[in-house]
Amino acid sequence: MTRVALPPVAGVPIVHEADFDLRFRSWLVHDWSGSRATESAIEVRHVIGDTSVGAARLVYDGLPWNQIHVDPEGRTLVHFKAIDTHLPEQLLISVEPGFRYELRQAAVPSEPIPQMARDLPLLTLALPSRGRGALVHACGFIVDGFGGVLCPGISGAGKSTLARLLAQDAPVTILSDDRVVLVSEASRPFSIWGTPWPGDALAASERDGPLRAIVFIGRGEHHRLQRLTPGNAVRRFYGVLGIPLWDKVLVQTALELVDGVLAAVPAYEATYPPVAGSANWLVDSLLNEATNA
Repeated sequence: MTRVALPPVAGVPIVHEADFDLRFRSWLVHDWSGSRATESAIEVRHVIGDTSVGAARLVYDGLPWNQIHVDPEGRTLVHFKAIDTHLPEQLLISVEPGFRYELRQAAVPSEPIPQMARDLPLLTLALPSRGRGALVHACGFIVDGFGGVLCPGISGAGKSTLARLLAQDAPVTILSDDRVVLVSEASRPFSIWGTPWPGDALAASERDGPLRAIVFIGRGEHHRLQRLTPGNAVRRFYGVLGIPLWDKVLVQTALELVDGVLAAVPAYEATYPPVAGSANWLVDSLLNEATNA
Protein backbone atom coordinates (compact mmCIF):
# COMPACT_ATOMS: atom_id res chain seq x y z
CA MET A 1 0.00 0.00 0.00
CA THR A 2 1.15 3.51 -0.84
CA ARG A 3 0.52 6.19 1.77
CA VAL A 4 1.27 9.87 1.10
CA ALA A 5 0.79 12.52 3.79
CA LEU A 6 0.51 15.98 2.23
CA PRO A 7 1.55 19.06 4.25
CA PRO A 8 -1.26 20.26 6.55
CA VAL A 9 -3.63 23.04 5.55
CA ALA A 10 -5.20 25.10 8.36
CA GLY A 11 -3.99 22.58 10.90
CA VAL A 12 -5.45 19.56 9.09
CA PRO A 13 -3.14 16.95 7.48
CA ILE A 14 -4.50 15.20 4.37
CA VAL A 15 -3.39 11.59 3.96
CA HIS A 16 -3.83 9.75 0.66
CA GLU A 17 -3.48 5.98 0.34
CA ALA A 18 -3.92 3.39 -2.42
CA ASP A 19 -2.97 -0.12 -3.47
CA PHE A 20 -1.15 1.38 -6.46
CA ASP A 21 1.66 3.90 -6.74
CA LEU A 22 0.50 7.43 -5.93
CA ARG A 23 2.42 10.09 -7.81
CA PHE A 24 1.71 13.73 -7.00
CA ARG A 25 3.22 16.99 -8.17
CA SER A 26 2.97 20.54 -6.83
CA TRP A 27 0.33 23.00 -8.00
CA LEU A 28 0.55 26.82 -7.97
CA VAL A 29 2.48 27.02 -4.67
CA HIS A 30 5.58 24.89 -5.18
CA ASP A 31 7.18 25.43 -1.77
CA TRP A 32 4.18 24.82 0.51
CA SER A 33 5.63 23.18 3.64
CA GLY A 34 2.36 23.05 5.56
CA SER A 35 0.81 24.73 8.56
CA ARG A 36 1.31 23.46 12.07
CA ALA A 37 -0.85 20.36 12.61
CA THR A 38 -3.57 20.72 15.24
CA GLU A 39 -6.21 18.24 14.02
CA SER A 40 -6.50 14.59 13.10
CA ALA A 41 -5.92 13.86 9.43
CA ILE A 42 -8.43 13.66 6.62
CA GLU A 43 -7.98 10.21 5.09
CA VAL A 44 -8.52 9.71 1.35
CA ARG A 45 -8.58 6.19 -0.07
CA HIS A 46 -7.83 6.02 -3.83
CA VAL A 47 -9.49 3.17 -5.73
CA ILE A 48 -9.95 2.15 -9.33
CA GLY A 49 -13.65 2.05 -10.16
CA ASP A 50 -16.73 3.64 -11.69
CA THR A 51 -16.61 7.44 -11.70
CA SER A 52 -20.21 8.02 -12.82
CA VAL A 53 -22.65 9.70 -10.42
CA GLY A 54 -25.61 7.44 -11.25
CA ALA A 55 -28.89 8.68 -9.80
CA ALA A 56 -27.27 11.34 -7.62
CA ARG A 57 -28.86 14.80 -7.56
CA LEU A 58 -26.83 17.78 -8.80
CA VAL A 59 -26.53 20.43 -6.06
CA TYR A 60 -23.65 22.58 -7.33
CA ASP A 61 -22.30 23.16 -10.83
CA GLY A 62 -18.69 24.32 -10.72
CA LEU A 63 -17.74 23.41 -14.27
CA PRO A 64 -15.22 23.22 -15.81
CA TRP A 65 -13.61 22.03 -12.57
CA ASN A 66 -16.21 19.97 -10.75
CA GLN A 67 -19.85 19.27 -10.01
CA ILE A 68 -21.24 18.30 -6.61
CA HIS A 69 -24.06 15.79 -6.21
CA VAL A 70 -25.91 14.09 -3.36
CA ASP A 71 -26.71 10.41 -3.92
CA PRO A 72 -29.83 8.54 -2.70
CA GLU A 73 -27.91 7.48 0.43
CA GLY A 74 -27.29 11.13 1.34
CA ARG A 75 -23.57 11.03 0.54
CA THR A 76 -21.89 14.04 -1.04
CA LEU A 77 -20.14 13.27 -4.34
CA VAL A 78 -17.67 15.60 -6.04
CA HIS A 79 -17.28 14.73 -9.72
CA PHE A 80 -14.07 16.09 -11.21
CA LYS A 81 -14.05 16.36 -14.99
CA ALA A 82 -10.96 15.28 -16.89
CA ILE A 83 -8.93 18.37 -17.77
CA ASP A 84 -5.87 16.67 -19.27
CA THR A 85 -3.58 13.72 -18.50
CA HIS A 86 -2.46 15.53 -15.33
CA LEU A 87 -6.05 15.95 -14.09
CA PRO A 88 -8.04 12.80 -14.96
CA GLU A 89 -11.71 12.21 -14.22
CA GLN A 90 -12.25 11.40 -10.53
CA LEU A 91 -15.16 10.94 -8.14
CA LEU A 92 -14.78 11.93 -4.48
CA ILE A 93 -17.24 10.21 -2.13
CA SER A 94 -17.89 11.20 1.48
CA VAL A 95 -17.56 8.08 3.63
CA GLU A 96 -17.33 9.76 7.05
CA PRO A 97 -17.85 13.48 6.34
CA GLY A 98 -14.96 15.55 7.59
CA PHE A 99 -12.70 12.55 8.18
CA ARG A 100 -12.80 9.77 5.57
CA TYR A 101 -13.33 9.90 1.81
CA GLU A 102 -12.98 7.61 -1.21
CA LEU A 103 -11.50 8.91 -4.45
CA ARG A 104 -12.35 6.84 -7.51
CA GLN A 105 -10.67 6.97 -10.90
CA ALA A 106 -11.15 4.79 -13.95
CA ALA A 107 -7.48 3.80 -14.25
CA VAL A 108 -4.12 4.37 -12.62
CA PRO A 109 -3.04 7.89 -13.71
CA SER A 110 -0.31 7.83 -16.34
CA GLU A 111 1.31 11.00 -15.01
CA PRO A 112 1.75 12.67 -11.60
CA ILE A 113 -1.38 14.49 -10.44
CA PRO A 114 -1.43 17.98 -8.82
CA GLN A 115 -3.49 16.56 -5.99
CA MET A 116 -3.64 19.83 -4.04
CA ALA A 117 -5.89 21.17 -6.81
CA ARG A 118 -8.38 18.41 -6.06
CA ASP A 119 -7.96 18.75 -2.30
CA LEU A 120 -9.46 22.27 -2.35
CA PRO A 121 -13.12 21.11 -2.53
CA LEU A 122 -12.23 18.29 -0.14
CA LEU A 123 -11.16 20.74 2.58
CA THR A 124 -14.07 23.06 1.74
CA LEU A 125 -16.44 20.20 2.59
CA ALA A 126 -14.46 18.76 5.50
CA LEU A 127 -14.06 21.93 7.59
CA PRO A 128 -17.78 22.62 8.21
CA SER A 129 -18.43 18.89 8.57
CA ARG A 130 -15.98 18.88 11.49
CA GLY A 131 -17.49 22.04 12.92
CA ARG A 132 -14.02 23.56 12.74
CA GLY A 133 -14.63 26.51 10.45
CA ALA A 134 -14.96 27.43 6.79
CA LEU A 135 -13.04 28.52 3.74
CA VAL A 136 -13.51 32.21 2.90
CA HIS A 137 -12.85 33.98 -0.40
CA ALA A 138 -10.61 36.65 1.04
CA CYS A 139 -7.23 38.26 1.27
CA GLY A 140 -5.82 37.66 4.72
CA PHE A 141 -2.72 38.97 6.45
CA ILE A 142 -1.00 39.06 9.83
CA VAL A 143 0.23 42.30 11.40
CA ASP A 144 2.91 41.54 13.98
CA GLY A 145 1.85 42.77 17.41
CA PHE A 146 -1.78 43.09 16.32
CA GLY A 147 -3.06 39.89 14.73
CA GLY A 148 -4.98 38.75 11.69
CA VAL A 149 -6.99 40.83 9.24
CA LEU A 150 -9.55 39.17 6.97
CA CYS A 151 -10.57 41.05 3.80
CA PRO A 152 -13.41 39.08 2.16
CA GLY A 153 -14.51 39.73 -1.39
CA ILE A 154 -15.97 38.18 -4.50
CA SER A 155 -13.95 37.90 -7.71
CA GLY A 156 -12.91 41.37 -8.87
CA ALA A 157 -13.22 42.98 -5.43
CA GLY A 158 -9.48 43.71 -5.32
CA LYS A 159 -8.12 40.95 -3.08
CA SER A 160 -5.06 40.27 -5.24
CA THR A 161 -4.50 43.99 -5.77
CA LEU A 162 -4.48 44.49 -2.01
CA ALA A 163 -2.02 41.62 -1.59
CA ARG A 164 0.34 43.23 -4.10
CA LEU A 165 0.09 46.60 -2.33
CA LEU A 166 0.75 44.94 1.03
CA ALA A 167 3.78 43.16 -0.39
CA GLN A 168 5.17 46.45 -1.67
CA ASP A 169 4.45 48.72 1.28
CA ALA A 170 3.40 47.09 4.51
CA PRO A 171 5.39 45.02 7.05
CA VAL A 172 2.86 42.16 7.18
CA THR A 173 2.67 38.44 6.41
CA ILE A 174 0.18 37.75 3.63
CA LEU A 175 -1.67 34.48 4.27
CA SER A 176 -3.44 34.36 0.90
CA ASP A 177 -4.85 36.67 -1.74
CA ASP A 178 -7.88 34.48 -2.47
CA ARG A 179 -8.71 31.73 0.03
CA VAL A 180 -8.32 31.95 3.79
CA VAL A 181 -9.57 29.47 6.38
CA LEU A 182 -11.60 30.93 9.25
CA VAL A 183 -11.42 28.71 12.32
CA SER A 184 -13.09 28.57 15.71
CA GLU A 185 -10.82 27.00 18.36
CA ALA A 186 -11.01 26.32 22.07
CA SER A 187 -7.63 27.96 22.68
CA ARG A 188 -8.65 31.23 20.99
CA PRO A 189 -12.10 32.24 19.79
CA PHE A 190 -11.36 32.84 16.09
CA SER A 191 -8.27 32.62 13.91
CA ILE A 192 -7.33 32.80 10.23
CA TRP A 193 -5.00 30.47 8.36
CA GLY A 194 -3.20 30.68 5.03
CA THR A 195 -3.82 28.13 2.27
CA PRO A 196 -1.94 26.86 -0.81
CA TRP A 197 -4.74 28.06 -3.14
CA PRO A 198 -3.84 31.66 -4.06
CA GLY A 199 -5.26 34.10 -6.57
CA ASP A 200 -3.50 36.15 -9.23
CA ALA A 201 -0.91 37.50 -6.78
CA LEU A 202 0.16 33.93 -5.88
CA ALA A 203 0.35 34.90 -2.20
CA ALA A 204 0.39 31.96 0.22
CA SER A 205 1.74 31.44 3.73
CA GLU A 206 1.57 28.55 6.18
CA ARG A 207 1.12 30.93 9.13
CA ASP A 208 -1.98 31.60 11.20
CA GLY A 209 -3.03 34.14 13.78
CA PRO A 210 -5.90 35.40 15.95
CA LEU A 211 -8.53 37.31 13.98
CA ARG A 212 -8.59 40.98 15.04
CA ALA A 213 -10.44 42.74 12.21
CA ILE A 214 -12.66 42.06 9.19
CA VAL A 215 -12.47 44.55 6.33
CA PHE A 216 -14.69 44.49 3.24
CA ILE A 217 -12.61 46.20 0.59
CA GLY A 218 -13.48 48.29 -2.43
CA ARG A 219 -11.95 50.80 -4.80
CA GLY A 220 -12.47 54.53 -4.30
CA GLU A 221 -10.91 57.88 -5.09
CA HIS A 222 -10.29 58.63 -1.42
CA HIS A 223 -9.19 56.67 1.64
CA ARG A 224 -12.16 55.82 3.84
CA LEU A 225 -12.63 53.34 6.69
CA GLN A 226 -16.10 52.92 8.18
CA ARG A 227 -17.23 50.63 11.02
CA LEU A 228 -20.05 48.27 10.07
CA THR A 229 -22.80 46.90 12.28
CA PRO A 230 -22.94 43.10 12.55
CA GLY A 231 -26.25 43.14 10.67
CA ASN A 232 -24.72 45.03 7.76
CA ALA A 233 -21.60 42.88 7.70
CA VAL A 234 -23.38 39.52 7.87
CA ARG A 235 -25.10 39.99 4.51
CA ARG A 236 -21.73 40.63 2.86
CA PHE A 237 -20.15 37.62 4.54
CA TYR A 238 -22.60 35.04 3.21
CA GLY A 239 -21.56 35.59 -0.41
CA VAL A 240 -17.90 34.74 0.22
CA LEU A 241 -18.21 31.81 2.61
CA GLY A 242 -17.62 28.22 1.46
CA ILE A 243 -20.96 26.78 2.64
CA PRO A 244 -22.45 23.46 1.42
CA LEU A 245 -25.83 25.06 0.71
CA TRP A 246 -27.52 21.70 0.08
CA ASP A 247 -26.93 20.58 3.68
CA LYS A 248 -29.26 22.37 6.13
CA VAL A 249 -27.29 21.27 9.19
CA LEU A 250 -23.97 22.53 7.83
CA VAL A 251 -25.57 25.76 6.61
CA GLN A 252 -26.80 26.40 10.15
CA THR A 253 -23.33 25.60 11.52
CA ALA A 254 -21.75 28.10 9.11
CA LEU A 255 -24.29 30.80 9.94
CA GLU A 256 -23.59 30.36 13.65
CA LEU A 257 -19.88 30.69 12.90
CA VAL A 258 -20.47 34.01 11.11
CA ASP A 259 -22.75 35.32 13.86
CA GLY A 260 -20.13 34.43 16.46
CA VAL A 261 -17.32 36.08 14.53
CA LEU A 262 -19.20 39.31 13.94
CA ALA A 263 -20.24 39.50 17.58
CA ALA A 264 -16.60 39.26 18.67
CA VAL A 265 -14.55 40.90 15.91
CA PRO A 266 -15.01 44.45 14.55
CA ALA A 267 -15.98 44.72 10.89
CA TYR A 268 -15.27 47.61 8.54
CA GLU A 269 -15.74 48.80 4.99
CA ALA A 270 -12.61 50.28 3.42
CA THR A 271 -12.34 52.09 0.11
CA TYR A 272 -9.08 53.40 -1.29
CA PRO A 273 -7.27 54.04 -4.58
CA PRO A 274 -5.13 51.07 -5.68
CA VAL A 275 -1.88 53.00 -5.40
CA ALA A 276 1.31 52.90 -3.35
CA GLY A 277 0.68 53.91 0.22
CA SER A 278 -2.88 52.58 0.43
CA ALA A 279 -1.83 49.35 2.15
CA ASN A 280 0.07 51.25 4.85
CA TRP A 281 -2.93 53.55 5.27
CA LEU A 282 -5.18 50.53 5.85
CA VAL A 283 -2.86 48.93 8.40
CA ASP A 284 -2.30 52.22 10.25
CA SER A 285 -6.05 52.93 10.31
CA LEU A 286 -6.80 49.52 11.83
CA LEU A 287 -4.11 49.97 14.46
CA ASN A 288 -5.58 53.39 15.34
CA GLU A 289 -9.06 51.87 15.61
CA ALA A 290 -7.73 49.21 17.98
CA THR A 291 -5.95 51.81 20.10
CA ASN A 292 -9.06 54.00 20.40
CA ALA A 293 -11.49 51.13 21.03
